[in-house]
Amino acid sequence: MNKRRGFTLIELLVVISIIAMLLAILMPALGKVKEKARGIICRTNIKSMQLATILYTEANDGKMPIYDLSGLWVNLLSEYLEDMDDARYCPSTTINKKFNSSTNYEWGSSKKSWIWNMGTSEPEYGSYGINSWFYTLKNYPNSVDGRRYFRNMNSVRSPARTPVFSDCLWIDVGARDTDTCPADLSLNGSPNSGGRMSMYLIDRHGDYGNHGFADGHQETVDLGALWSLKWYNSFKTVQWMEREDGSPIYQKKR
Repeated sequence: MNKRRGFTLIELLVVISIIAMLLAILMPALGKVKEKARGIICRTNIKSMQLATILYTEANDGKMPIYDLSGLWVNLLSEYLEDMDDARYCPSTTINKKFNSSTNYEWGSSKKSWIWNMGTSEPEYGSYGINSWFYTLKNYPNSVDGRRYFRNMNSVRSPARTPVFSDCLWIDVGARDTDTCPADLSLNGSPNSGGRMSMYLIDRHGDYGNHGFADGHQETVDLGALWSLKWYNSFKTVQWMEREDGSPIYQKKR
């Protein structure tokens, strides 16, 4: 009778090595697939908030939510979106559970939600920011900033290039064409480093962010191309922006 023969130690190590090699090859690919799925969910969330915005403006003569510290746009749009609490979160971010509820707010980051706790019954969390120039002010001062605000949705001259909601580390951001990108900008989250545009310069999805535009569509935009968008009607666009030292914005600094 033939004797049964088991694996030798060398054969077992070879099999383990092959499995390890296959995992090393497959894991990056699986990670990319997973991130792509998160990106789709992210853009779906933004689309849901845009639909709520459309319903809100239709009921308010085309005007966006009033700038009011009691919840800002979050609570006002919640009336038109039942799952607003879920839609406010990008699946690539987590909620900051260590938040000190005695403070009024806390900045988010590329992988962490922002927190707003001013004038609300409980803290509000989220991963997206509204373009502040869409806020309806109680009065429009005759200043440079005052003239940048959209009076209503019909006053947007380039709706296909004007972001309303975006991946962001804060609840609302009004980017300016004078904002720059410092050489040492942290893509994890550097509020006001070089200007308010920095709040959109995060590596949540790698070298791009997800944005929802005034015409209703969603789009991924490279970090360096954010200055090519019309954040307000008179925004002086630049096709491509780099760091102040000439390196690409998406290139992390050590």
